[in-house]
Amino acid sequence: MNNTKKVFRLTAFVSAGMFAQAVLAQTWTRLSPAGTPPDPRTDSSAIYDGGSNSMIVFGGNDTGCTFDPSLNDTWLLTNADGLGSAATQWIKVSPLGTLPGVRRGQSAVYDAATDRMIIFGGDPVGCAVNKYNDTWLLLDATGTHGTPKWVQLAPTGGPPPARSDHSAVYDPEKRRMTIAGGFGPDGNLNDVWVLTNANGLGGTSTWTQLQPTGGPPSATGLRAAAYDAVSNRMIVFGGWNCCTTPYFNDTWILTSANGVGGTPEWIQLSPTGTLPSPRLGAEAVYDPPTDKMTIFGGTTASGLVNEVWVLRRANGLYGTPSWSQLSPSGNLPLPRGGSVADPAVAYDAGYGRMIIFGGNTPSGLVNDVWVLSGLGTPGL
Repeated sequence: MNNTKKVFRLTAFVSAGMFAQAVLAQTWTRLSPAGTPPDPRTDSSAIYDGGSNSMIVFGGNDTGCTFDPSLNDTWLLTNADGLGSAATQWIKVSPLGTLPGVRRGQSAVYDAATDRMIIFGGDPVGCAVNKYNDTWLLLDATGTHGTPKWVQLAPTGGPPPARSDHSAVYDPEKRRMTIAGGFGPDGNLNDVWVLTNANGLGGTSTWTQLQPTGGPPSATGLRAAAYDAVSNRMIVFGGWNCCTTPYFNDTWILTSANGVGGTPEWIQLSPTGTLPSPRLGAEAVYDPPTDKMTIFGGTTASGLVNEVWVLRRANGLYGTPSWSQLSPSGNLPLPRGGSVADPAVAYDAGYGRMIIFGGNTPSGLVNDVWVLSGLGTPGL
């Protein structure tokens, strides 16, 4: 992370009573990257690096819910948040090493300190019973310190059952990745696992299943999920128990989500305000200084949506959480998100900007890039 963004985040990280009164409006902006773009696709995974202002996109599927093979290509989007004088450009990456198998619906987290992307699981085709439960590292993911290279991790313990469309969050200080739920070969999963030394450094990487008390949440897969590293709480919203209706719009907290600091517990929140309608496949980002989770898109009973909602006081510790719908200015992205319809999403916490790529829309698969600004403003 560069110094400018460090200053911004430290300035913004103040108590609720000290928030500035000025509020920036939320605005959608479509980017027009130079270079040859990735094929239109859905269910790829993405991470964001603030230091280089780049987004890494991996895999996905370019045919939708079919038995056609998924993808395992890697792409770099420069100047991903659209700010600054540098050009926004797509660059196809050719990593060293053996590539992971083709997949969609995998999770990805990022260790910024070592520039390593960590992926887990996924589906080898558009819609299938078979899933993966392997873990891979993309070393030097942004290419800033060397040529990117894929390495398969070989953790002890577990491993977790194979799955796709699950949730994953990362604690960069403890180097722990937490995965929860998803869809497996034998049906819905609602378990929680932690991978220690998830970046492959500091000791043997080990899978451990957590046994949370309370709950668990109603839905298992395609949940919106975020993580507050300060309170060590994972926040999940909505989702689906494949393959029946209804969808869900409940909100839950998993305490001690990285397996440290006490027995993990699922706690259902009771937010005030108008709740988002039940949905699956909404994508979430979390702004730590303001304790807000923002969700975009998904599939509701009425079909695909492009709505944006914010959950204030999202970690449940500092007042009653509250849902409200945002009304960003600018042209809106097409609706997207859901079963084999998810965009790849990343977040620039330094400037409060959500970046989305691709997904399945009412017009079919797309490869567009959009930025939603104004999400990190104190007082939003």
